Amino acid sequence: MGHFPAKINLGLKLKTQFPSRSRNGLKIRWSGSLTHAVSLMKKTPIRLAAIFGVILVLPFFVRRRPRVACRAVIRGKPEDIFPLLDDLRNWPRWTVWSQRAEIHYRYSGPPRGVGARQEWSSRKRKGALEITHSTPNQRVAYALKMKPGKHRAKGVFALDRVTAHYTRVTWLARWKASRNPLGRYIDLLMLVWIRRDFARSLANLRRLVETPAASSIAEKTRA
Repeated sequence: MGHFPAKINLGLKLKTQFPSRSRNGLKIRWSGSLTHAVSLMKKTPIRLAAIFGVILVLPFFVRRRPRVACRAVIRGKPEDIFPLLDDLRNWPRWTVWSQRAEIHYRYSGPPRGVGARQEWSSRKRKGALEITHSTPNQRVAYALKMKPGKHRAKGVFALDRVTAHYTRVTWLARWKASRNPLGRYIDLLMLVWIRRDFARSLANLRRLVETPAASSIAEKTRA
């Protein structure tokens, strides 16, 4: 009967190897790849802990009062745009929220300006919005509350005349960040969603103002 060779090389070139072991007279030199695999397994919990730490700490770098600012230059005068902002009954004409689902609105207080109030309800949520400051053809500020009162925000519109026929509209919103990490991640998502909705709403506002009927709408609202 033939003899087995004294050593069997598994053919893997590695920097480190386990000591050879003898079994039934057969010497086998284990590949260092197993050493590398064991080393990776030891490092995996450390890496997972580091990733978890980053996920846990990252939300706290979000500013304490997240803010969203969106701008649009509209062909029109401030007096043509202001009535569409100062009168909450005109908001469903250009805000994107009224285009997504069936919303029921209720208005109270003065028809426009400080104290004008809009309440809305849909199948998923309820809320209220009230104008807190109004400077004709310059500025409109509001306070937003999402029932049952857990979410509050403040917003403002600023109208700046760029040229004789163009106006820059700036829409700014702020709210208080959540205290827990999960809530902070929701705040990050809200930044994305609100910025998207603001941009689309201002695009609708631009189309509304720049249509021939916009001037008649403004005149009727001012009357």
